[in-house]
Amino acid sequence: MYSCANYSIHVLFYCKYDTLTLIFHCEVTISFFRRVFGGLSKPSTVKIEFESGPVVEVPYGTTILQAATDNDVALDSFCGGTCSCSTCRIEVLAGEKNLSKRKEDEMSVLGEERCQNGDRLSCQTQVLGDVVIRIPDYF
Repeated sequence: MYSCANYSIHVLFYCKYDTLTLIFHCEVTISFFRRVFGGLSKPSTVKIEFESGPVVEVPYGTTILQAATDNDVALDSFCGGTCSCSTCRIEVLAGEKNLSKRKEDEMSVLGEERCQNGDRLSCQTQVLGDVVIRIPDYF
């Protein structure tokens, strides 16, 4: 079995000799990466399950706040989604790896303890795969 590095070297070697051979080997390389890494394309839609509400299907990359707003799910956001108040805080129950990475602003607003607990700000969190979340009851 070839490693990823072997495929790259193999393709570069044939580049000097024959364009048709190069195209064939590029196709082999792409097929190899798709097989090993499970595909190169992203899903067009993803599912968000709100623990106390509906399961909604939204476009890939939508923020959780936008998904909640579009689907009439009650989720406060006093600052309007500008990452300055933390009222849109959510708890991730499943699928944390399917969310965008935290940025410094989000970590600053949430604080170290809430970040360690896995909490996120829905206004800053894009959904990249299926997730299950809980909206905390503040009042």
